[in-house]
Order: sequence, then C-alpha cells, then structure tokens
Amino acid sequence: MTAPSDLPEPDPAEEHSRILMRVAPRISHLQREALNQLDPPLGITQYGVLARLGHGGTRSMADMRARSTVTFSTLSEATSSLVRQGLVDRVRSEQDRRSVDLSLTPEGERVLGLAREALNDIRLQLTSGLPEVDEEQLEAFWRPLACRVRQVLAEQSQREEVVDDNV
Repeated sequence: MTAPSDLPEPDPAEEHSRILMRVAPRISHLQREALNQLDPPLGITQYGVLARLGHGGTRSMADMRARSTVTFSTLSEATSSLVRQGLVDRVRSEQDRRSVDLSLTPEGERVLGLAREALNDIRLQLTSGLPEVDEEQLEAFWRPLACRVRQVLAEQSQREEVVDDNV
C-alpha cells in the first residue's frame, strides 16, 4: 500500500480546474436560490437583464443580445417575462422604428436593488473567514476572468454557427 507521502503532488493546473469545476456550479446554485426567494422571483438571465439596464439606462434589444452569452430566444423570453411583471418597459426606438428599447421601471429598480442585496449577502457568506483581500485585488482577478469567459463562450457560439451553416 502506498503511503500518503509517497503520492505525487497534484498538478496545480489540474487542482485549479477541479476546484473551479466543483465550486462554480455550487455558487450558481446559491445565487439562483437567493434570486428565487425574491418577490417576484428572478432567474439568472432575468437578473442579468435587470443588472445591464441598471448600469446604463435605456438599452436596445440588439445591444442586449450582442452583450449576452445566452441565446436570443432565452434573452427574449426573459425580457418578455420582466415586461409582464412590470419590471421592464419595452418601447419602439425613436431613432429606428424597427428596434426595441428596454428600460427599468421604478418597480424594476426596486427589485434590482433587492437582488443585488441578496447576491451580496451570498458573497459575504462565502468570503467570511477567508484571508483579507482588498477589493482592487479581487477586481484585478475576477474582471479579466469574466471577460475571458465571455470571449470563450462567444468563440464557441461562432464555431457552432459555422457548423450549423455547413449542415
């Protein structure tokens, strides 16, 4: 029988991949549960729409689609649900009558605030007791990682579109 000290050290890259694979879905689960407890309950995509609108006021549906990592039908369904709930207004663009503009309603702003609080509570629960890291260090790590994830997803989506076009 091999003694634990005789085992090879795990490859750090494999260890990081394993940790991400196990932790990311669990964090997503906690976030989905927190958003589902709101009144009205929100899905992750619905929260994403509200958050994007909360950062930039009115946005066109085309802009939302260009910045999203979900399919157009998923985004459209989430947006329609938010409109039905009175959280988002959808109006024809003044500049381009073929385009649809989205904006938060006052109720949408309220629910977005509740969602941000709920997600921040999750972050605080998960980071309590961990070594202190300042916000700039976290931002320097997470922002580029999030951008890279979006790039990889966009590249995959483009490759899938090319395959679909060739079929």
